[in-house]
Amino acid sequence: ALLERQRAWETTPHHRYAGLTPAQVIERERAESDRREREARMRADKAAAGGKKSARPGGRKGRKERGERGGRRALKRGAAPVYELRVVLSWIEPPIWRRIQVTADTTLAGLHHTLQIVMGWQDSHLHRFRVGDDYYGGATFEELELIPEDRTRLDEVAPGPGARLLYEYDFGDSWEHEIEVERVLDSEPGVRYPRCIEGARSAPPEDCGGVPGYEDLLAAIADPRHPEREELLEWVGGDFDPEAFDIDAVNRGLGHLYLRPLK
Repeated sequence: ALLERQRAWETTPHHRYAGLTPAQVIERERAESDRREREARMRADKAAAGGKKSARPGGRKGRKERGERGGRRALKRGAAPVYELRVVLSWIEPPIWRRIQVTADTTLAGLHHTLQIVMGWQDSHLHRFRVGDDYYGGATFEELELIPEDRTRLDEVAPGPGARLLYEYDFGDSWEHEIEVERVLDSEPGVRYPRCIEGARSAPPEDCGGVPGYEDLLAAIADPRHPEREELLEWVGGDFDPEAFDIDAVNRGLGHLYLRPLK
């Protein structure tokens, strides 16, 4: 049943392969595979080094040079206004959602990193933003025709309260996040952004087969008599609580994120 639902999901029009030629599909899959292998090698190198500090791009020095990761900045007087965003994972009930605050001058690349942390994703798949008919992202696939996310500020595509954009993560499982600007606030002295202020429920496990696969996974692990229960529990790491959400852990993760504003 799980495999049948996943196959049905893969044939729907919104799936990542819709409209692509076989050659384009192969190219995309190869790129994702290469990316995962690089990440696996980096983790293996780090484990072999025994957690020693490194000056390569994955270490503290490299992160600061890239301007993407490091410590969050404390905003000073005259800093950019703060956007309060509500993020909801589409098609799932009860809703999986977060309320976050980011500065208006954050790039969409920075927002991507923020969303990965607050939702609990692993950043192991492609992603893109959609605003109206325009798509933004960091992938280099020509057929995707993406506007560079690292050169686009949030307040350029979402000018104020009520503005909406869509964030899609993993073109296979197609996790769509609806993002709405709820409020525009003055920054608070001494507060570090981005930060998460509310939320509920855990994001689904990576690579579980999209919304249909996630629903089947929950049903299977909740049923002691399900023939695939033990295998699926082992696959998710021994336990999975869909109601879990640790806002303190989320904000600790955000504490290691540095978002360089785009002037």
